[in-house]
Amino acid sequence: MPTVYVGMSGGIDSSAAAYLLKEQGYKVTGITFTAYREEGLKKCCSIEDLNDAKKVCSFLGIAHKVIDVRDVFSARIISNFVKSYRAGLTPNPCVLCNRYVKFGAMLEYSISEGADFFATGHYSRITEKDGEYLIGEGLDPSKDQSYFLSYIEKSKLPYIKLPMGVYLKKDIRVLAEKAGLPISPRKSESQDICFIKDDYRDFLKAQGVPEIEGFFVYKGKIFPDRRGIAYYSFGQRRGLAVAAGERVYIRKFNTRDNTIILGGKPMSKEFSVRSLNIFTDKFSPEIKCDVRFRYQSPLATCKVTHDGSRASVVLEEERGFIAPGQFAVFYKDGYVYASGEIESSVLL
Repeated sequence: MPTVYVGMSGGIDSSAAAYLLKEQGYKVTGITFTAYREEGLKKCCSIEDLNDAKKVCSFLGIAHKVIDVRDVFSARIISNFVKSYRAGLTPNPCVLCNRYVKFGAMLEYSISEGADFFATGHYSRITEKDGEYLIGEGLDPSKDQSYFLSYIEKSKLPYIKLPMGVYLKKDIRVLAEKAGLPISPRKSESQDICFIKDDYRDFLKAQGVPEIEGFFVYKGKIFPDRRGIAYYSFGQRRGLAVAAGERVYIRKFNTRDNTIILGGKPMSKEFSVRSLNIFTDKFSPEIKCDVRFRYQSPLATCKVTHDGSRASVVLEEERGFIAPGQFAVFYKDGYVYASGEIESSVLL
């Protein structure tokens, strides 16, 4: 009997994943990680969620384990989050958490404990296609999470099971209710930047990021800023306190002199990507494909030129808010071919 460890968050999706895999004949063990703790509505690995995961595992008659990943979470997720905002970037901690924590530390622990596979409740698919393992979009377009999984190491894919990928969310709610899983089918879902209670700026301040006086620059005019680059994000329009007489957005950060460049809505047709994560040889050095540059943004047709590490991307049509620090994910026929961090965009 093949064995699988299932990442259990205490939510409906991971609970249903464990249930389905058990029904399919796997020997299932639930595994929950503890990392950064907070008590807000957006909570990550809280005591409540840990207890819910234990309750579901008990109901299913499977073992439940807890691992402490505070060190890797702090080094890979929290540290990067703070460093990125200080550099004027807009980080995506969920993408990195999937690479280094869920499909990094948790998967590696599971395999070391004798598991054949590691599974989660993500709405995506792992498919063997022409001798290669690829991440595919989930059946439910409103829940597809292939974007968040796009930076997982290619070598990990043969060891991953994603049973939710072939289901619609509404059907999983019905399934959970019929199976009698001891968790509310209406339980709130985990949120983006789950370790942030309210405002990420409060989190940065708690992490010791100082407010540094600088300047906004708009059409040659200079306006005072009392917070500093770390407390703003690319494309931000609200909360600037700048009397420009018209709607303005943040278009660029100059970290050398702590100035923030304002202007019209940041639109681009070209941008660069670094630290490529390539899944298939079909991602040729020059390729036409689709790209998504933030979660659930519409796919955009583009031409990509890359050297295996960095890429230049040219869109067929201009798009707004292509933020450095976010991830560009390249798709072809519903599969993720590659992904990487957006380095810079050429603003129009």
